[in-house]
Amino acid sequence: MATLDNRAACENWRAKDRLCSSLLALFPAALVGQVVRVTLLDDSQVTGRLESCDGMLNLVLTGGVLVTPANTSKDRIEPITLEEITIFGKRARY
Repeated sequence: MATLDNRAACENWRAKDRLCSSLLALFPAALVGQVVRVTLLDDSQVTGRLESCDGMLNLVLTGGVLVTPANTSKDRIEPITLEEITIFGKRARY
């Protein structure tokens, strides 16, 4: 377990306040439990049940997640099925 000094504790607290107050994070939060499709910056698509999200729009998808790679190459890459995936908010296309 990590310990925080006073400065780090204050920064951490402000970050949590900022994340909880993000209006943009309310939209995916309303979809928790639903099947969603997320398009990534490289045009790949990830489909699965939204398990959780946070104020930085990091998403956790579960329940037979299907990852469909972008069709940018000449070689067709088959879709991949995973049990769970975490998508960082900065990697999702808005």
